[in-house]
Amino acid sequence: MNDERDPNDPMARWFAQFGGDGKNFDLQQMLDQLRSALGSVGATQLPTVDWSQTTSLAHAALLAKASDPDPTIADDRAVADAHRLASAWLDEFVAFEPLSTPPAAWSRSTWIEQTSAGWQSIAEPIVNRIADAMADSFGAQFQMGEGTPVEFEQFGSMLTPILRASAAQMYSVQVSKAISIIATQLLSGAELGLQLLSKPQVVMLPANIAAFGEDLGVSEQELLLYLTLREEARQRLFAQVPWLGPQLISLLAQYTSQITIDLSDITDSVDVDDLQGLEPEQLSALSEDLQEQLFAPACTAQQADVLIRMETLLDLIEGWVDATAGAAATKWLPHVATMLDETIRRRRVTSYPADAFLSAMLGLDMRPERFREATALWRMLEAERGIEARDKLWSHPDLLPGSAELEDPSELLGTAPGGGVEPDEIDIALEKLLAEEDRHNEEGPKPD
Repeated sequence: MNDERDPNDPMARWFAQFGGDGKNFDLQQMLDQLRSALGSVGATQLPTVDWSQTTSLAHAALLAKASDPDPTIADDRAVADAHRLASAWLDEFVAFEPLSTPPAAWSRSTWIEQTSAGWQSIAEPIVNRIADAMADSFGAQFQMGEGTPVEFEQFGSMLTPILRASAAQMYSVQVSKAISIIATQLLSGAELGLQLLSKPQVVMLPANIAAFGEDLGVSEQELLLYLTLREEARQRLFAQVPWLGPQLISLLAQYTSQITIDLSDITDSVDVDDLQGLEPEQLSALSEDLQEQLFAPACTAQQADVLIRMETLLDLIEGWVDATAGAAATKWLPHVATMLDETIRRRRVTSYPADAFLSAMLGLDMRPERFREATALWRMLEAERGIEARDKLWSHPDLLPGSAELEDPSELLGTAPGGGVEPDEIDIALEKLLAEEDRHNEEGPKPD
């Protein structure tokens, strides 16, 4: 029997690029060896995310870039005193009850550890979907086409689990870096606008606050009081609006469910007949292209709509905090409130902690002007309707202002004389929404 292979055999030419002579290889033996190797590590069961490893990487990245001193007894006492005052001051400006959980001063590492479960609920679906999209896109490159060896499909099916795990690992590293960056910038536990804690609680990070206040020209006590006011407002909102945290998670789930990665532009640029001819510069460029595709997947029209809704909700949260805590600070810290308000606005432009996650992981760039629009809207709603009616809008997501109302609040506010919506009308609208939900739950899903 003649073992001489057809020199035009594309599979022979493909393997020849990797050091073989294109003639003397046993493809079935190679496939069997690969299948055995994958089976020995349970390739089809490879986990997509090892979250404990992601948390460990975040700790390591943090310690590589900054020290992490533990809060002192004096820090604990200062936070407790600031919280007692801030909570009393805020009562006048919100309709929500004070928190029952005592405040805490945390180190950066403690914040990473204590928010790990929260990060997992947010980031893990993104990581898994990115990994699946990467594996699906890679597998598509092995689908049968004109002139494509049938054995390619076997390679695709066997390598897909490994690629899924590898993509998840790459993305997890990016998440851990983002978390470590946020941990060095965050002034309080939920400054991101995302509820990452297991329960509503005012948590302050003294090391970051000290670094933030170095050149502000205000006392440590005044700065801590101001920032604690803001965190107290934020945590009261999360405590009294139970749907808020799950709604953000739901929007993230809607976004991630549609993630796709198209590697055709990358693979089309590679000549499989001349793999040995690739220069190091070309390989580096291909690697960068892959990273860009992996960490900035294409955004569909549906995803763009979800991002707008997510941005609007985050704007409304921070705008409400600005309006309520700002009013309390103006009354009780009048000589520093205006300056610190402006400092926070500038911080959102230059070093907003959420950007490390929202921009790098989702491609969502928060717009500082939208925060200002949301703050102005909440203040106008309070002036027109009062504090209780303003805060009642948080009773149901359908009652909240949307993106259009942020840009043009005139219709929502009822600027014509007598055009305002009275609080009892809000009650009626809320009752209708809740009644519709109850009726839907009682009827159950409609048959097809």
